[in-house]
Amino acid sequence: MKLLFIIGLFFMPICLNAQKVFKQTISITQCKTIVIEGSDVTLHIAPNTFINQDDALINENISVELVLYKDYYDMLFADIPMHDSNGNYISGGMFDITFKSNNIPLKFIKEVTVEYVADETDYAVYKGYQLDKVNNTWNELNVPVLNYATNVASDAADWGSSPISTTPEIVEGWDDEDCWCGEEADGLIAVAKTLGIKSNGLYNYDYIIDNEDFVPLLVKVSTEIKRIYVHYKGLNTLLYYDVEDTGSVKDFGFLNSVQKADITVFYKMNTKRLNQIVIGKMTNNIDRMVANKNTISALVFEINQYPVQKSSFKTKFEAK
Repeated sequence: MKLLFIIGLFFMPICLNAQKVFKQTISITQCKTIVIEGSDVTLHIAPNTFINQDDALINENISVELVLYKDYYDMLFADIPMHDSNGNYISGGMFDITFKSNNIPLKFIKEVTVEYVADETDYAVYKGYQLDKVNNTWNELNVPVLNYATNVASDAADWGSSPISTTPEIVEGWDDEDCWCGEEADGLIAVAKTLGIKSNGLYNYDYIIDNEDFVPLLVKVSTEIKRIYVHYKGLNTLLYYDVEDTGSVKDFGFLNSVQKADITVFYKMNTKRLNQIVIGKMTNNIDRMVANKNTISALVFEINQYPVQKSSFKTKFEAK
């Protein structure tokens, strides 16, 4: 038997255009569950999880940096790719996490379990992915995402969800190698997804809408535009497509299962004012474009300036 510690740490948010960065220095001398205030993320970390570049164990004065990407706004300003040859990714929670010692990234020799809040009405089957930042593609992880919204029972490799205990107490189910490895508690209140990660990086809980639902289209834009974005109302994703030197938009198209009224096509450009950005919203008739999908469509845009601040941007962007 060992002690279970549920620890609420204050992570100081640093506001950026696209997301918040949470920073905290921690020590892991015993199994800890770290609740990151205001982030919907909980970390479960065992001792002797990290080593430095000299392969020495590091348990104290570990710097944690966590960046969350919650919606299309965050994906837009970070230019995160949400589709590749496997299909179109719908995010159920995205985070970039880095553990450092003396400002140098640490290596993992054990998994860190990341727990992310889930919507109890969401019965999508999630998988875990890590972004290959060199090739801009998502690599599926070999570890499953345990989604308590679907009442999937935990197994010996799972911590279980943190609401199993909310105060320090003696619990059964610990071993010397890992930490909590008991079964899912009856009457679990919190609904969460858990994912085991083995390195620093950008991770995503996703389900994929495959390419069979995708309608490819031939479109062109001004060569001054470098990237075209497609936002689908009701889906937590933002797909972007690069513009080639000829003005053709590479691999462009729409998800067929989404109502055309819920699709917004646009581009963005920076301005000289740091608190403003130029957004051009497409005015072409989408039904007509799909009906003539084998004909090249020249996209037309209505151009306006938008505030960079998140809530103001979303209010104006989503207004009809």
